[in-house]
Amino acid sequence: MRKLISFISVFIITVMCVTAHAANIAVIAVYDADSRLIYGTQTPKSEDGYVFRLPKELEGCEYKVFGGDEDAKTSVLFGDETPEPTETPTPEPNTATEEPTTAPAPTKTPYPEVYEKALDAVNAPAVVESVNEQLINGETWYKTVMLYQGVEMSTDIYEGATIVSAPQAHAELVGQNAEALREGDVIHFTCDLQGRVKSIEFIYRPNVDETALSSQQIVGGDNYSTFYFGVPIKTAKGYMLVADRSGKTSEIDLSEGTFIYTVSPRARGDKVEFTGTGYSQIPVSRVRSENFDSEDNVILWDEVDPIAYVLVRARGGSATEVIVIEI
Repeated sequence: MRKLISFISVFIITVMCVTAHAANIAVIAVYDADSRLIYGTQTPKSEDGYVFRLPKELEGCEYKVFGGDEDAKTSVLFGDETPEPTETPTPEPNTATEEPTTAPAPTKTPYPEVYEKALDAVNAPAVVESVNEQLINGETWYKTVMLYQGVEMSTDIYEGATIVSAPQAHAELVGQNAEALREGDVIHFTCDLQGRVKSIEFIYRPNVDETALSSQQIVGGDNYSTFYFGVPIKTAKGYMLVADRSGKTSEIDLSEGTFIYTVSPRARGDKVEFTGTGYSQIPVSRVRSENFDSEDNVILWDEVDPIAYVLVRARGGSATEVIVIEI
């Protein structure tokens, strides 16, 4: 039975790029228990000083406020709290700037509703489009273009930022920097207080020589994601059915906002693209009804030509991203 999950919109804006162009602007960064950035926003100075209004769920988390006028009062409110009015001094100009491009750029809207919590959005996987070496102030950086949260983003990754984890099949990547990434790689990145990528977690690399029914099943996860790998054999509004190479199926909830990315290792030109959202963007490998058992597991793969397989990132059994790999 499909699980019914209602998503709660978390109205927050990621501030991973810190640029203080004026003293009347201050920035707040909120961190979880593992010191990962989970929320960021900025606010101008008002007659009450710098007033940050954060979601109730962030109360108790550690945070840091920087930039702006150091003499002004700072208030951090949660939920519907209201501040006590105070007088503040006149703002002064500040011309500080950052040179390297940080990631991701501040969004103009709250996180998409497919993410139930701020942590789900911040820890979303990214699909690499390109990596190019460049020099910034005499230092080596890697201009990396990725698909992340349904949009294309570009960031400069310092050569000292390395891959800190990878599946056993790609263990040799651990300790290498962004130069080792290829088009189509699926990764997760973490950032420092200035919004610069400080480390990379390697998740998956498409292999043009493997097929969906003979490749190693990938079902894994961590404290913020679960990944499913297999053949998409059924999709409909609200759910998808993914079969591993043994034929065992997993039912995963979908929403209309689930991000769909496509990686085509054999294609000429653009091999990575954001396809859209929702189940209609996912290709299906048709299996005859008599080839299923009573529990929707595949018992025979006869006359099935899988044109694609999927890597699905889920939270609480509901897909936030589906990466379609065409082979």
